[in-house]
Amino acid sequence: MTVAIDRATGKRRGDRTPRPGLGRRLKDGYQKHWYAYAMIAPVAVVIGVLVLYPLGYGLYLTLTDANSLNSARTIGVNEIEATYKFVGLDNYADILWGPTAYDRFWSHFIWTIVWTAVCVGLHFFIGLGLALLLNQKLRGRTFYRLILVLPWAVPTFVTVFGWRFMLADQGIINSALDWLHLPTPAWLEDTFWQRFSAIMVNTWCGVPFMMVSLLGGLQS
Repeated sequence: MTVAIDRATGKRRGDRTPRPGLGRRLKDGYQKHWYAYAMIAPVAVVIGVLVLYPLGYGLYLTLTDANSLNSARTIGVNEIEATYKFVGLDNYADILWGPTAYDRFWSHFIWTIVWTAVCVGLHFFIGLGLALLLNQKLRGRTFYRLILVLPWAVPTFVTVFGWRFMLADQGIINSALDWLHLPTPAWLEDTFWQRFSAIMVNTWCGVPFMMVSLLGGLQS
């Protein structure tokens, strides 16, 4: 077998250079990109102070019996020290398996899953259908696109207040249903209709963005 030798280095051709250790790679990376690290360091410090520290402290408090009565507080010129104790995972066990676990946690957890699945599904499928329609050569396609994007262009708080007025007991929706001799739900009072209304308004606000995103993908 013939082995080729590099005359300049004296090494055999085809030999793999050994990979440097982790410390050497970190040192080389720092020397090469130190300016980038210096630029992001202030942001990292701010995030650590404003986000990571409060998050870590909040997680620690979940492992104690802290409440508004035994936490450190200042009343006038008097400073009251904290008296809460470390209880481990007792709080988590109570909220997951305690006697009121369903009302305090599981009912809200299930509703969050339903909310996410229904809203995302409606956003995607309605947005996809509208995007496919607008991707066709339709007369007045620009006008339709403008009308369908308007709910997204309007600020969310304006949309929410508008729907709140329309869903009121004497609002335009119940007035129209009453004129048609149909039942008038208590949109803002009954739990089921509150959730139905929330999904409806969220879909109204979210479908235009999904439609524009999918339409851009279809036309790219």
